[in-house]
Formats: sequence, structure tokens, C-alpha cells
Amino acid sequence: MATIRRLYIYLVCAVALQVLSWDLILLIQTLLPPGPQGSIATIAMQCAVVIVGLPIFLVHWLWAQRLAGRETEERGSALRRLYLYSMLAAFLFGIIGETTDLVMALVWRAVGSPGSFTGVVSAEETAVNALIALAILPVLWFYHQRIVAADALAIPETGNSAVVRRLYILTFAVFGLARAATAAIELLRWLMGLLISPSWGARQIAAFIVSVAVWAIFWTQAQRLFRGPDVEERESALRKVYLYLVVFIAILSAVSVATMLLQGTLRGLLGLPVVGNLQEPLSVIIVAVVVWAYHALVLRDDATLADAGP
Repeated sequence: MATIRRLYIYLVCAVALQVLSWDLILLIQTLLPPGPQGSIATIAMQCAVVIVGLPIFLVHWLWAQRLAGRETEERGSALRRLYLYSMLAAFLFGIIGETTDLVMALVWRAVGSPGSFTGVVSAEETAVNALIALAILPVLWFYHQRIVAADALAIPETGNSAVVRRLYILTFAVFGLARAATAAIELLRWLMGLLISPSWGARQIAAFIVSVAVWAIFWTQAQRLFRGPDVEERESALRKVYLYLVVFIAILSAVSVATMLLQGTLRGLLGLPVVGNLQEPLSVIIVAVVVWAYHALVLRDDATLADAGP
């Protein structure tokens, strides 16, 4: 019965808080210039969502907090940890997206390009909208992070709770890595002389900067936990899944593209028409080999600290 109660409380909290937070952001963006001036009906709807959603969230969240303060089992439940880390992830995805938009707008203005870079929204409007979201989302993320830290201090994260934490950390590590690798490939193509639009270049520069930062933060945290005193962390299968998956995808990408490159070379030698160019596959191979080499070294170092389990 307790599990059903937790499922109900945290599901309502998750839906209410996400709807409430993003509706509030849209409402402020609508009301403040130079944001889009919404109709009266749209503004009324957004206000209604805030008025209705806030009490619903507060009632259920205070209920959850009261139960967690009264019952040790409640505070240490894997379902509560799943809710908290899910909210951290949801807010952090929003922070990453808005930060990328803000950096993109700054890059666009730094190179002196006027006007819109999306065909609809100007750099100034994009920056203002991003700043509005970044005034709200980090506050909500930080609040939930404080709750996670307090819960972990009261009841250490072990078993399923530790799995939820690892999944959160490694999800953002692989998200940042994949996004940074994609942006790096596009930037290499640009450096090799392939034509891209200025707006596309600004977007890739912003994505690369933000994604590298995300990967570095979460991978450093994963490394710190692995090298810490917790044996369970060093023997985690989830970390091995992450590392071997990255190595597999990187080497598969490099080999596949190298095969296509060799095919084009052989076609040229045999006098057949060759399509494409050298820059595109070469950029993929460079990035894939760098990603593969680093993670292969990490796997080798891991083996010296923790034996591979069953």
C-alpha cells in the first residue's frame, strides 16, 4: 500500500511541477518584451494553470515531505529517489537547452551578424527568453539537489537508490559526449572548408561549448565516485555498460565511415564516378577515434582498480 501511495504522490508532484514551471516561464516570456505578445486568451490560460497547478503541487509535495520526515523507510525509498533524480534531469535538460540558446545568441552577436538567425526570432529575443528560463530552472534544480543531498546524508544511497544516481550521472555524461561529438564533427567540416550557414555555425559552437561542459561535470563526478571508498560503485555494471557502449559506437562509426571512404577510393581507382568528398568522412573518423581512444584508456585504468565481475 505504501508503494501505491508513493507512486500516486510523486506522479502528481512530477506532472504538476513540470507543467507549472514551464507554464510560468512561458507566461513571463509572453508578458515581458521583446517576447511574443500573446492573446488575452493565451495569457488567461497560462495564469489559470499557475493558479490551479501551484496548490496541487504544494499539497502533494508537503504531504510527501511530511511522510519522509516521519518514516525512515519513506525517505530512503527508491521511488522517492527516482522522483528527485527525474526532476533534476528534467530541469537540467531545460537548463542545457536554454544555455545553448543563450550562448548561440551571444556568438551570433559577437561576430557582428544582425537580425534573426532562425528566420523568425532575433538574437536579442532568444537571449531574453533564455535568461527568463535560466532565472527559474536553476532555482528548481538547486532546491531538488538540496533535498537529494539531505536524503543521502540521512540514508546513504545504496542498492536501487545508488543505481538511480548512477543512471542520472551517466545519462548526462553520455548526452554531453554525444552532443559534443556531433558538434565537433560539424565544426571540423567547417574548418575543412565545407560551407555552412552562419546561424548553423553559431549553433554548433554553442552546442559544443555547453555539451563539453556538461560531459566534463558529470564524467568528473562519475570518476570521483568510482575512485572513492565505495566498493559497490567500483563494481557497478552500469558504468561498464556506459564505457563499452561508447567504445562500441565510436569504433563502429569509425570503421563504417572508413569503409565508405575506402569504397570511394577504390571506385576512383577503377574509373567509376565518385560521389561526396573527403572532409565529411574524415571529420567523423577523427572524432570517433578520439572518443574511442580516451574511453579505451579509461577501461584499461578501471581494470587496475576493480576486477570485471560476472
